[in-house]
Amino acid sequence: MSRLGDYPGLPLLFGVQIRTMPFRIVLQFHGDKRNSLTMWHAANKKALSNDKWMKVISLAGDALQMVHSRGFLHNDLKANNMVLERRSNGFNPEIIDFGKRFVD
Repeated sequence: MSRLGDYPGLPLLFGVQIRTMPFRIVLQFHGDKRNSLTMWHAANKKALSNDKWMKVISLAGDALQMVHSRGFLHNDLKANNMVLERRSNGFNPEIIDFGKRFVD
């Protein structure tokens, strides 16, 4: 995960805990207090206009392209593994849950 660095569309890695089981990865949380908005929920609630969806999908594609360029495959990319963070100019997608990733 640290090879991915700080890139729009990916959560920041704060640390890892590997001394005892279960191992943990501590990542940046995207949402309001305790809740996050997944792409799945946004689609079902029709929360975004078509123009905003086009921007979100484009940004998600940019992030996924960077992940692949660093030798990673997510292996579980779906609407519930992408959260939308509200920004002043719309929504920013964040790819989460790299638990099934493959590293080349």
